[in-house]
Amino acid sequence: MGRLPYPDTDQTSGDVRRVYDEFMKVRGNIPNMFRTLAHSPSLMTATYDYFKRVMSGGKVSIKLKEMAAVRVSQNHLCDFGLASHTVLAKRFGVTDEQIGGMKNLDQRAELFDEKEIAALQYADMVNLGASGYSLNFSENCDGAFPRRRLWN
Repeated sequence: MGRLPYPDTDQTSGDVRRVYDEFMKVRGNIPNMFRTLAHSPSLMTATYDYFKRVMSGGKVSIKLKEMAAVRVSQNHLCDFGLASHTVLAKRFGVTDEQIGGMKNLDQRAELFDEKEIAALQYADMVNLGASGYSLNFSENCDGAFPRRRLWN
């Protein structure tokens, strides 16, 4: 199977270089997904801008979003997602014990506060049984979990 080479930072310019530089500043690395997308600068920047809005904007904290991303990666046995989002979750205060506890949330609920449990349960609900659910986090949480639990 053929593979696309990942453009190195010194081989980039313009918007691709800007996105690479932003990743290095925020994460300390450039995800391979975005290195691959660098072959299409317009697709890369559109995807990056979308992910940036989702992960940094809104009323739900970045910590809760990263915890949800770790949980989704655990559910799908996604090693690269787990590696990437675990580093970011730790940067926002999630402990190693909590990362391990997410695998058995029912038995390790004492490791999490009410908002964290709601976010992890929501992540399970959407990614393990997404049929019929809107992907709008706040809309679903209004029905599934009391709004105050997540952002009040």
